[in-house]
Amino acid sequence: MASTTDDLTDTSVDLISECIEAQEFVNRAMADLSRFKLFPDEYFARVIGNVLSGTSEDKQGESADIAGLEALVAAVDRGEFWVRREHDPLIHPIGRVLTAKMFCVPKRNVNFVVGVVGFYDPNRLPSFSSKAINIPSLPASAQEIPYNPQDVRACVEFNPHEISSDIISDMMKTAPACVESGVAEQFRKSELSLAILHISVSIWLLSQTPFGKKFQERLGEKTADASMEFLKWIAGPVMEKLRQLTGRDTRLVVSFRFKGCEVEFVLKGTEGPAITAEAMRAMEAAANESLILVEALAHAVPRRVTYGFDTADKKWFPLHASTRNEGIITSQPYLIALESLHGGLSVGGRRLPIAGNNTEAR
Repeated sequence: MASTTDDLTDTSVDLISECIEAQEFVNRAMADLSRFKLFPDEYFARVIGNVLSGTSEDKQGESADIAGLEALVAAVDRGEFWVRREHDPLIHPIGRVLTAKMFCVPKRNVNFVVGVVGFYDPNRLPSFSSKAINIPSLPASAQEIPYNPQDVRACVEFNPHEISSDIISDMMKTAPACVESGVAEQFRKSELSLAILHISVSIWLLSQTPFGKKFQERLGEKTADASMEFLKWIAGPVMEKLRQLTGRDTRLVVSFRFKGCEVEFVLKGTEGPAITAEAMRAMEAAANESLILVEALAHAVPRRVTYGFDTADKKWFPLHASTRNEGIITSQPYLIALESLHGGLSVGGRRLPIAGNNTEAR
């Protein structure tokens, strides 16, 4: 249960008050924050200690096991464990878990992970322009990626507590051949989390990238047809199903990996058919642009670059980037009152893929 994302929720922090070792861990970390910084100028407007996860049952009727808690601590130790607001990919990370450790309260028979979390001051986050990054003027990418026929694939990922398995099953009935028959289950532990449908794709599937063009030259129109069929499926059956969800905000995320960076394109699930179709038509060109941006950010070691869709200009544009050496870069800082961040923390991530009949792992 390795964690990849995290979020704010209303988890109780009483466990810390019942564990002297946990209190001492938090106090030691706060006394020397410099050793946890990713880069010298990383600034935190507020730092708190809080419970991230535990073996007690949560509001979804689930509980973590010891192996899962250990994996969570290991994920934090690897660095860049970002904190997002309500798991919303349209909002840049608002902080980072600096360090974490597992503890036990014997009288409760509960194991739990405490994290020390630093929150950023949005007014101090750099913008793309402050980093001298002007997308239209960036040189075109000349990179190539070795081709493997199995790479032209896509995989659907969802959280069954947010989106019912029936909706996913109906969606998969019309999926093109390039989409894996099995889906992957994500988990997000947050009382206010969104309903997010994530589709991870191979960069080769977007045929207007330099890689897709070279592939198309070798195999004729096969890749172009696969790409067109895939994007039409998203604009049609996928978004139609998302619009059927009521009572919560929804997000569609289409992502691929390039040079160790996850590039994601995020669309609100409530967008109408016309806007969705425009967004899918513009995605191939945006994917090509994103490669240029990732290369321009190479000195900062980008881990994730997120794009949003401008419904007026009908274009994708970079919302924010999460980087190892320069932190969060965004031209749209999310303003939040730090005093409202008094709740606990909860984590999210990806479980093993589920087979098409949802009964066995693959």
